Amino acid sequence: MYYRRGQISTFRQWDKPNIKSINLWYNSMKPVIESTKLDCNILGRCLYDINNTKDVDIIYTGVITDIPLLEYLLSMSVDIGFRYNLLIDCKWASSTETITDLKPNDTEFIFLNYYEQDDGIGTRMIRDFTKNPKYSIVGKESVRSKFSTINSPLKIHQIDYIKQYGKLPSMLIQDFIKK
Repeated sequence: MYYRRGQISTFRQWDKPNIKSINLWYNSMKPVIESTKLDCNILGRCLYDINNTKDVDIIYTGVITDIPLLEYLLSMSVDIGFRYNLLIDCKWASSTETITDLKPNDTEFIFLNYYEQDDGIGTRMIRDFTKNPKYSIVGKESVRSKFSTINSPLKIHQIDYIKQYGKLPSMLIQDFIKK
């Protein structure tokens, strides 16, 4: 197993997330998050079906004044996640409200550019977003995109949840940990 996001990589398989490991990750990340003055939001399956997800979806929101600091935050999020055997899928977004609706919109994302995964049994995936004209380079290691560009097809569990509740959940990670 090999996984790389930006400059951070691992050969270790990560565990399914749980409240304890997410709390450990957040407590380690808290000084870095606070230095950026961004909000840290958790969303995705961790909020409604934590036993059946393999990653933790994190969206940082707020005003960006320092792209290198944002890139550092994104890299540290992944790196610290690996230290706690978590796969942290993180991005900055101009809004979380429109993301949870999963409808094409003008929400902007900034995320680490390079992605590589090899499961060790013949499946290998490499994505370099700088090769795609729908993405623009914003820093040394990051790219920017509109939500409608990176929106992937909905998974069955997402469709079922949206049918029942209208949209996917999102909350500040501090509130999630308190639950």
